Amino acid sequence: MRPDEPGTPLIVSGHVLDGHGQPLAGAKLDIYHAADNGNYSGLYDDGVPKRNLRGHLFTGPDDRYTFTTITPVAYADPNVTAVDGVIEAVAALGRSLCRPAHIHYEVHNADLITPWRGEIYF
Repeated sequence: MRPDEPGTPLIVSGHVLDGHGQPLAGAKLDIYHAADNGNYSGLYDDGVPKRNLRGHLFTGPDDRYTFTTITPVAYADPNVTAVDGVIEAVAALGRSLCRPAHIHYEVHNADLITPWRGEIYF
């Protein structure tokens, strides 16, 4: 992230286990999330660096990791909200167009059959 990244600072830490609950040391984590305005870097020509709030790291020998970022926010897809009547229809159903705040993870390791891809939601 940029040194002056807008948003609420967040320190994320955890550990990675395999499908049998065993520590997965040396796993590569590809991590990314939206900015404080709900946009992902590299999608718009908005002056934000192309790899902003995107990165990778490796779990340590004890399967743990830590990184510093900003707290993600919930956002609505501007392509969906631009469709006439969508906002009203969703509101009439008592639903929301917003995706909950989340961080995307991809876990890569030779001991995994396939990489794991998912999100951690707030």
